Amino acid sequence: MKKIFSACMFIFICTAIGETSVSAAETRPVKSMVLTQPEKTVLNKLQRDTSTISINGRKFKLLSEQSDHWLLYDQQMSQYCITLNMLVVVSEQLQELLETAGVKYQSEHWQKLADHTYQWTGSFPATQRLYQKLKRQPNIQLEWQLQYLPLSRHDES
Repeated sequence: MKKIFSACMFIFICTAIGETSVSAAETRPVKSMVLTQPEKTVLNKLQRDTSTISINGRKFKLLSEQSDHWLLYDQQMSQYCITLNMLVVVSEQLQELLETAGVKYQSEHWQKLADHTYQWTGSFPATQRLYQKLKRQPNIQLEWQLQYLPLSRHDES
């Protein structure tokens, strides 16, 4: 009997048992996922015992806080996702807003995507701090980048 787990399921089980090391081979996306009753119970418990947070104007259940990401459940889309260490920032006066927020502009963290649109990439804690400082500033749009995890319940052919 074959059991195939998606990256989402593997992360949930590891989180539930306290395992934090995940190799790339163990988290590759697959086409299907078969859940046993104990695994379904773990997922249901994780979904019940969580707080709700707002990111990018949407509500998510916060399932796990790791040092380099958060594991979330998007109730509207019924899908799991993780936060990435990236923010998209739209502002006509980015450097002035950074100075106002008390943030030093470091070019290695910023990439220009289009006119007045930039992407910040840094460590997860640094991204959290930047988001907290910039969200209070006027005339700025912020979007935390999320990665939705593959979730397929179709049997393999």
